[in-house]
Amino acid sequence: MAVGDVNGDGVADIVTAPGPGIRTVIGIYDGSSGQLLGRFRPFGNSYTGGAFVAVGNVDTDAAQEIVVGQQSGGLVRVFNGDGTLVSGPLRQFRPYGADYAGGVTVAAGNYDGTGIDEVIVGQFSGGTLVRVFRGESSTLARLANFAAYPGRSSGVYVAAGDLDGNGQAEVLTTPARDFAQVKTFYGTLAFGFEAYPASSKIGARVAVLDLDGDGEIDRIAIAPSDKQHINKVKLYDPSGVLIDEWVAFGSFGGGVYVG
Repeated sequence: MAVGDVNGDGVADIVTAPGPGIRTVIGIYDGSSGQLLGRFRPFGNSYTGGAFVAVGNVDTDAAQEIVVGQQSGGLVRVFNGDGTLVSGPLRQFRPYGADYAGGVTVAAGNYDGTGIDEVIVGQFSGGTLVRVFRGESSTLARLANFAAYPGRSSGVYVAAGDLDGNGQAEVLTTPARDFAQVKTFYGTLAFGFEAYPASSKIGARVAVLDLDGDGEIDRIAIAPSDKQHINKVKLYDPSGVLIDEWVAFGSFGGGVYVG
C-alpha cells in the first residue's frame, strides 16, 4: 500500500498491491471519495508473484507516478496514474541485475535535492542491499549503493522522506524479517533504534507521514511485518522519539502495512 496524488487533483490517493498467490493487480482509489479510479496488471496477466508499491513524482508534471517492484522476479516498473508505463529508463529495470530473481521493495523520494524524486529499492531476500536510482535523462544513474544491515539476509523494506528539512530525502530501512532495527541513511547512517524487542524475532515495515498536511514529514510509522501475534503500530517523530503506539487489529497476527 502507498499514498500519493496520482491523478493530479491535489489530494493523496491510495494505491494497493496484493501479495503472492493471485493475479497481481494494482488498485488506485480516490483520496477524497474512496472510489476506484482504476486497476492495471503491472507484469502481465499471468504474473501471480505479488508486488510492492510506492508513489512519487519522478518527472516534472503535477501528478505522481506509481513505482512497482516484483515480490519475486527482480523487476521494477514505473507507471503513470492511468496504468501506462512512463517514458525513459525508469519505465523498466532490474536494480540487482539479471541474475537476481528475488523481491524488490520500493520507495520514492527527492534524494539528491533536485526537486524530482528518485526510486529507492531494497532486496526482499538474500541480503539487505539498498540502491537509489535517478532516471530523468536517457540514462539510468545509480546514486547510492549500501547494505543496510551488513552480513544479514533478512531482506529490507525502504521508505524515503526529508526528516531534517534540508530539501533532501533520507532513506529509512527496516528488516523484512527476524529483527526490527529501524535505520535512517543519507549516504551514511544517521540514526537507528529498535522498534520491537529483539526477543520477538519479527521484522518491520516503515513509512513516513505528513499528518498535518504542511508538506513536511512529521512522523515515522512502524508496523510488524511477520505473521506473529504482534500488530502494534508505532509512531516516532523525525528524530526517532516514540510519540504513540496502538494495537491496529485486536488479536489479528497477520502483520500490518503502513503508508
